[in-house]
Amino acid sequence: MIIQTHPEKCAVDGISFWSNGNSAIGMTVRYKRIDNFAFTILHELGHVFLHLVNNNTAEFIDLDKEQNTNEYKNSKEEVEANEFGCNALIDKTSWQLFIDENPFFEEAAVISFANKQKVHPAIMQGRFLFETNCFNVRSSINKTLV
Repeated sequence: MIIQTHPEKCAVDGISFWSNGNSAIGMTVRYKRIDNFAFTILHELGHVFLHLVNNNTAEFIDLDKEQNTNEYKNSKEEVEANEFGCNALIDKTSWQLFIDENPFFEEAAVISFANKQKVHPAIMQGRFLFETNCFNVRSSINKTLV
């Protein structure tokens, strides 16, 4: 795995590919947030486990969502890698129960559920805000990637 500080004017979050007979992942630390870093690495691992092990010529590059075409974003491989990334730390059933019981962002509920799942609260908060498309929530949860 290669982790690179974010190069200027680079829209890439992660890439997965084969290199000398081994799977490889490259990442930029574009947003310097725990939730983005965790999702990106899990998304790329999804590509490795679900797609690259059976195809050593495939290559997946995850760009800023505005940079990717709809065809690429909605491809079977991207959808599967997104699901892998979302569900690797928090299983789908537990997550859906939490969302059903907490349709609005409440910091205490997010922190409590994160602790039960043994996941950093920033990862939980990031997923909640992404899936509810509500990014203007104020929170004291520290999401900074050091």
